[in-house]
Amino acid sequence: MVLKKKIADQIKNLLQKNPQGLSITEIVESVKINRNTAGRYLENLLISGQVEMRRFGMAKIYRISQRVPLSAVLSISTELVVQLDSFLRIIFVNESFCELLGTDSKNLVGKNIEYTPVALVFDELFVGFIERIREGVAGIEWSGEIELNSKGIIVFCRIAPTVFDDGRRGVSIILEDITRRKHGERALLESEATARALMNSPTDTVILMDTRGVILDLNETAAFKFKKFEDNLIGKLADALLPQEIAQSRRKLTTQVIEKKQMVRYEDERDGRWYDTVAYPIIVNGEVTRIAMIARDITDRKKAEDALRESEERYRQLVEISPDAVIIHQEGIITYLNPAAMKMLGAENASELLGKKILDSIHPDYRDAVRKNIEKDLDEETTPTIELHMIRVDGATVVVEGRGVKTTINGKPAIQVAIRDITELKRVEDA
Repeated sequence: MVLKKKIADQIKNLLQKNPQGLSITEIVESVKINRNTAGRYLENLLISGQVEMRRFGMAKIYRISQRVPLSAVLSISTELVVQLDSFLRIIFVNESFCELLGTDSKNLVGKNIEYTPVALVFDELFVGFIERIREGVAGIEWSGEIELNSKGIIVFCRIAPTVFDDGRRGVSIILEDITRRKHGERALLESEATARALMNSPTDTVILMDTRGVILDLNETAAFKFKKFEDNLIGKLADALLPQEIAQSRRKLTTQVIEKKQMVRYEDERDGRWYDTVAYPIIVNGEVTRIAMIARDITDRKKAEDALRESEERYRQLVEISPDAVIIHQEGIITYLNPAAMKMLGAENASELLGKKILDSIHPDYRDAVRKNIEKDLDEETTPTIELHMIRVDGATVVVEGRGVKTTINGKPAIQVAIRDITELKRVEDA
């Protein structure tokens, strides 16, 4: 049965004149149609939202809908909306959808959607999109996400079967731009994956706790290390895993993290092992809600540092008591002299020579030879011991022999020279 717009308008006009509502019997008496026909028209008007129905006892009372017309709502919607009839012709499109296509409603309304810019926007997805629309016309609703690569956006699409005011059937297509949300979800997933990868570090002990010190999560390394206490440590106080004195000092540091909202780093020793620990605040809405404790076992490094320090100390002592003069110069400037060097050059204090040019302490007749030896030393060539004259602080000269070798000071190349005073020996030889 084809519904006529004239009869539908008569029913609506009748209901407008009777805002309190009418029963189907009263409508039939006025419009002069049979009860079944009136029911079909009222059903169509109900589906399209033009008429409302409420029950009064056993009776159904119909009245004009007090809702805002659907077309008015869709026009101001931020979502992208287009409505098609059963022949896939566009009968309504809102401004947001027009902006997506880069055109206006005049160029779209009345045209079959297959012959509009929609095909270009959906690109290779268009064929499947049309199939979904045809299913919608047949009464099958569909929703899902679509990535429109041509526009660089992701939309959530809903295709809903629709009955229009004149009784025609079609579909409403609503697209919601969810690009920012999807990017946010992806970023969150990546962040969580990164955090989980860091949590599961095979070398570091990682514990996540709240501001009271209750363990919220921990990685496998931490679980294995503290297994002697309990298999499941979630919900336990982190301080219970540490010696009392260390727990007390750590509480002071975590309090500092909470109050200053800054990372704190420290080293401590537990059970004969050294740990480099970082307490990092996790801040939400300006407040510290979680603290991540990351501890790395640095026992081997500490042993190596201690061994190096002891070695350096032994070397320093040997140099200090050496009867031979030792001078270190870097970029041509004296940076160190041992006591024997100060005595040889007549300096009462190292400050008399530190910071001075090394060549200023070399007799002019020997400076070229020294320059060449310095270049060879920096190139790590082995240079022979040379004999030369050096100038003391008081201007007198001493005869010395020595050789240099390249070293590194503060990451930069330097020359360490061992020198022996042979002035007296030369006098004896001359005599």
